[in-house]
Amino acid sequence: MHTMKQTVRKESVRCKVCGTINTFLYLSDFSYGQRLLLLDDGQHYALADLLQDNVWDEYYKTAEEIVKQSSVTYSDERLREFVNQTFGVTCDRINDQSVAAPQRQKRCSRCDALDWEPYLTEPEKTDVMAFPVVTHEGWRQLPSGEQRKIVF
Repeated sequence: MHTMKQTVRKESVRCKVCGTINTFLYLSDFSYGQRLLLLDDGQHYALADLLQDNVWDEYYKTAEEIVKQSSVTYSDERLREFVNQTFGVTCDRINDQSVAAPQRQKRCSRCDALDWEPYLTEPEKTDVMAFPVVTHEGWRQLPSGEQRKIVF
């Protein structure tokens, strides 16, 4: 598994339901073309370098073609949101976990709640961390017809 070091922002927030402090990671605003993706456990991350990864563009175009051919009406914004939320289906498993969506809701590690206190529990920190880089070998091996079935 290939890893890449990346500077991240760490924000710690308190769960409104159980009081557990959770730390979430964010890329710098200057990390153009890169995204942190959560793994299914909601605690570990992987890195997607969308400038080097042509699967993102292919997946978006496939989703766009399917929408145009169907009776479903999607605005450009809704299509981008759909692709953001479902891009993980193109990614290979990492450490025996599926890659979730980049915009996945941050859930409490203890009670799975989505409600957070409005203020950070400590000042934001930055750190350099190594992340596994997403790959798409399984997706690339699928015939385009199978890929299209998975998209919608």
